[in-house]
Amino acid sequence: MNFSKENIKDYLKRDSIQIYREILINENYFKKNANKIDVYIIKSTSVSKIRYKDLIDKYGKLDVNEYFKIFNIELNEVYEENPFSFPYFAIYDVTSNKIDININLIKQIKKIIKSNEIENIISYKEFYNLVLLHELFHYLDERDKKFDNNNFSVQIEIFKHIKINKTLNILKEIAAIEFSKIFLDIEYNPVIFECLIS
Repeated sequence: MNFSKENIKDYLKRDSIQIYREILINENYFKKNANKIDVYIIKSTSVSKIRYKDLIDKYGKLDVNEYFKIFNIELNEVYEENPFSFPYFAIYDVTSNKIDININLIKQIKKIIKSNEIENIISYKEFYNLVLLHELFHYLDERDKKFDNNNFSVQIEIFKHIKINKTLNILKEIAAIEFSKIFLDIEYNPVIFECLIS
């Protein structure tokens, strides 16, 4: 999708539920079960609200970097163009308890924000914090997987009459996006920035 200044601003005004519907309809499970999309959006975003409330109740509302200190999460700035063969802003590694943040892509977004004159909608610092909060959600989710079976899993049939639960990572991504939105109290959906670098 090609974005102009006008449609970037229009996209930033779009309803998040509609954006999530468009994302999920491309998943194999939901291509066959489109009637369940809204149910899973509600399930995923409810986890975001619970994770946010639990975090604030236990530690208070802090700068995201303070949570990294509390949880001993290392933040590592990466300057490679495309180290994983796919564009990413940041990625949490559960084994090392480390978040790699892709500074080159973050700087690209800074230029996009400036060149499209949307600083009044989103600042560079806010975007940077969105990225960190998204990964903080993944950290919290990895520490406590109580929502995996009910909120992030779907039942699929692997053989006739044999069904298993399969976790869909895209549902966790939606929850992480929503968590960062709730934390920063923003209306727009940051998914557009992934579209801009894809």
